Amino acid sequence: MKEIDFFYLSETASEFCMKKMAEEALLKKDNWKIIKENSKNLIAYGETGKLYIKTFSLSTIKERIKHFFSGGRALRTLKGTELLTHAGCLAPAIIACGNHYNLDFILMEDLEGPQLLNALESFLQAPSARPWRRELFRALGHMVGRMHAARVVHGDLRPNNIIIHPGHPGYRLALIDNERTRKP
Repeated sequence: MKEIDFFYLSETASEFCMKKMAEEALLKKDNWKIIKENSKNLIAYGETGKLYIKTFSLSTIKERIKHFFSGGRALRTLKGTELLTHAGCLAPAIIACGNHYNLDFILMEDLEGPQLLNALESFLQAPSARPWRRELFRALGHMVGRMHAARVVHGDLRPNNIIIHPGHPGYRLALIDNERTRKP
């Protein structure tokens, strides 16, 4: 397997461990569950480290040009996640970013909890959930307010990209798919 090159590695991550995990995910080993796979990217979950990997294909000329001028989708995700964190919003910690052949990739922590869309379509439908649903939308408004106060735009803000993350007390809303997040 071609060497994996990291252009970002968190302070707490071991390069050796991250290379091993990235190799296993890229080779689609059994300990990684494929969540989504198409010609543009792969999203897989590794139960062992409670990590997600997301790859971004550089196989088209358009993606290579964008990579050349903007550093690529993995780097944009890293920068977008940092903007959100500085704005006081919760987002998965990026553990590592790198490249391998025609792929950029990110390894990020798992933020437990359902997607907002799934929650709205299931258990939040019950009439008894009305107060909780109201509080959830209030929290969403506060999160968007913090983003706007920091002059940050998510770029793909939709219910699929919001996680209801359990915490103490209650929960926090977290944003995923942060590659389009920017300051206008």
